[in-house]
Amino acid sequence: MSTRPTSHRRPSLDFEEKTTATLEEQDKTLELQNKTLENQNRVLERMDKKLEAPVLNGGFDDLVRKVEKVENVTQQLKECQESSSKKIVDIHTAIYDPEKGIYVTVKGHDKWISSTAKAARWFGMLLITGALGGLGKVIYDLVTGHIHYTP
Repeated sequence: MSTRPTSHRRPSLDFEEKTTATLEEQDKTLELQNKTLENQNRVLERMDKKLEAPVLNGGFDDLVRKVEKVENVTQQLKECQESSSKKIVDIHTAIYDPEKGIYVTVKGHDKWISSTAKAARWFGMLLITGALGGLGKVIYDLVTGHIHYTP
C-alpha cells in the first residue's frame, strides 16, 4: 500500500494556496484594469462630445465669417453715412446759401411780390379815384349844363 507521505501533501496545499492567491491577484488586477478602461471610456466619451461640439466643427470659421460680414456691413454703413452727410451739407448749402440759396431767392421773390402787390393796390386805388373823379366831373357838367344831352 502506498501511502502518501505527509511532506508530499504539504506542497500541494502550498500550490493550491499560491494558485488561489495568484488568481485573486489576477482578479484584482482585472478589476483595476476594468475600472481603468471604464475611466478611459468616460474620458473618451467626453472627448467625443467636445469634438462633436459646433465650436470645433467649423464653429470658429463660421464665427470669423460672421464677424467679417459684420465688419463689411459696418464699413458700408460708414461710407453711406459719409455720402449722406455730404448730400445733407449740399442740400443745406443749396437752401441757406446767402448769395444763391433757395431761402434767399424765395425771400427776394416774396419781397418783390409784396412790393408789386402794394404798387398794384395803389395803382388800383388811383384808377378808382380817377374814375370816380371823372364820373363826378361828368355828372357836374350835366347838372350845370356844360354838356348837352340830346337823344
